[in-house]
Amino acid sequence: LQHLPLSDEIPWINLNSEDVMDLNRALDELDSVDPRKVRLVELRYFLGCTLTESAALLSISTATAERDLTLVRTWLYSRLVVKKESALPPESSCGSFPPVSAILIESR
Repeated sequence: LQHLPLSDEIPWINLNSEDVMDLNRALDELDSVDPRKVRLVELRYFLGCTLTESAALLSISTATAERDLTLVRTWLYSRLVVKKESALPPESSCGSFPPVSAILIESR
């Protein structure tokens, strides 16, 4: 089975990739706190509505939609980028060492 993009401008996206799964989990988390902001993201970025169209569909002003999208981008950045970076081990000034899992596997 071969997957073909709908357009040359739109690349094929692996919906099972780790990044897409992380985004889905983050949006689910935000949905439990503020569902309207998630609907705005869905309309704007997944369905391709303009900011004005998205605001009208949600019965909010364009200014509110702009503020909400700024907040959502910041919130998603904190969940997807900062969280991943904080999960990485700190860099050592003594040089780089292999991860503990690699040492354990090699010692078997």
